[in-house]
Amino acid sequence: MAAGGWSSLPADLLKEISGRLSSDAGLLHTHQVCAHWRASTSLPAAFRPWVLAGRAGRSGLIPIGDYSLRLPRRGAQRMGVGAPPAGFPYCCGASRGWLALVDDARSPTRLVLWEPLSNTEIALPCPSPLTRVFLSDDPLISSNWIAIATQLKGLIGQTTLIWRPGYADWTMMYEYGTYVRNRFHRIP
Repeated sequence: MAAGGWSSLPADLLKEISGRLSSDAGLLHTHQVCAHWRASTSLPAAFRPWVLAGRAGRSGLIPIGDYSLRLPRRGAQRMGVGAPPAGFPYCCGASRGWLALVDDARSPTRLVLWEPLSNTEIALPCPSPLTRVFLSDDPLISSNWIAIATQLKGLIGQTTLIWRPGYADWTMMYEYGTYVRNRFHRIP
């Protein structure tokens, strides 16, 4: 082994080892060791945990309460994770293994993205009112990701907003837009 320790294992050896892991949890943990291991092993989107939460409240936001994470393969085993960030009891989106959490169901003032397996948090400016938040990519894997939020406008309309890391605030993408089947569409 080179002087760099575990982080300097050859990429082909890491691929060989990760291909022999018997559980999705093992693959997820291998993927989270360091940037070199993440770049050397693939993490199919299907291996990301499913987030199961309670029923939607009157506002449409989901109180987290008792939740569990289950992997979609190999018997849907349950993953043990820590508690969500304090003061963020409502979920306004689950995207690419991340939860978008807010502090209040009706008039949120704080918004955080939380990845339960690594316990990573990313604070974002909070557009209020807020309907849903989606991610273009996994912030742990890509530096070129964006957050996309929707707000209700009138009885049936929506406003679509985007936010990139480093932005001070959200930018209106479309005054009327919608999110269907993992794609955004503009409604003229």
